[in-house]
Amino acid sequence: MENIAVLSHNADMDGVGAAAMVKMKYGLDSGRLFFSSYGKESVLYAEKLLRKFYSNGFTLFITDLSMNEQMIATWIQIIKKIKARGGRVIWFDHHPWGKNGIAKVARLCDIAIVGENERYCATEIARRELSLDTPFIDEFCRIVHHSDFNLRPRDRRSRQIIKEYALSITSFTKTGTDASIQKKLRHMAVVIGNRRFTDQMIEKASAAFERKNNMRIEKMLKGLHLVGKSMAIGFASGVQSTHACSEIIRKSGRDIGVIFDLKTGKGSIRSVKSDISALAVMLHGGGHPHAAGFEIRRVSAQRKIVERIASSAAKLQIA
Repeated sequence: MENIAVLSHNADMDGVGAAAMVKMKYGLDSGRLFFSSYGKESVLYAEKLLRKFYSNGFTLFITDLSMNEQMIATWIQIIKKIKARGGRVIWFDHHPWGKNGIAKVARLCDIAIVGENERYCATEIARRELSLDTPFIDEFCRIVHHSDFNLRPRDRRSRQIIKEYALSITSFTKTGTDASIQKKLRHMAVVIGNRRFTDQMIEKASAAFERKNNMRIEKMLKGLHLVGKSMAIGFASGVQSTHACSEIIRKSGRDIGVIFDLKTGKGSIRSVKSDISALAVMLHGGGHPHAAGFEIRRVSAQRKIVERIASSAAKLQIA
């Protein structure tokens, strides 16, 4: 086996799917699949696990992880460390990248296919660049595309798969330890790598979490914070972000829904019409025009979170 590993986004179907594409191409075992959020703490935890592979001939694929100003220095250090040991870095991502990210990080990589935005998701980029083409991969990539860009597929089966992935991944990442999250996301990538969409573990995790998710969202909706004319913010822990934001938008009648978890310091933004990608970047995150995420650490008061989000939105004139 070639000395290859992949580090991918831990929060959605696209991150797991992109990792699965690399696994299929190179026949990687699950111990070479790693997952992280956009934040520094999570990235450094995954990088520490990866160090055992660093050597001449090592290749790290980074997939579905976006770039923001706060993470540039961290990624430069990681990439330089790998290359100093004779390794290579290949980055596949479709989120918007700023000029500094392109100039300082992408140019350090041996290959960087980044910033493709709304045309392809990371799974599709990985599939294209790795020349993978089977009927299963075609269908899987179509489903991931709908999921990642918050589009509704026409067929019921695809909608069910997207729902099961969203709920099970949220269950794994919101309730597990760092080690258990790695283990369960690796399992999902292996399932996909074996040309299956789901298995009993994924389906059971989804079903078990759905009721908790609905109850938490119902409680959250009773205390929404309205910002400007177009935004509403809710606070809850352990909820599926797309569903939660959609319910905030429905309940408030606003265009932009924001869900924030005070326990983890992580938030998600969804919109119907507004481009919220720049707002996510300003809040130390990243994403797409209508679906993005961010992190605000070491702040425990709802009022302060609302003020920070509102201030950033006002600067961008989107609230």
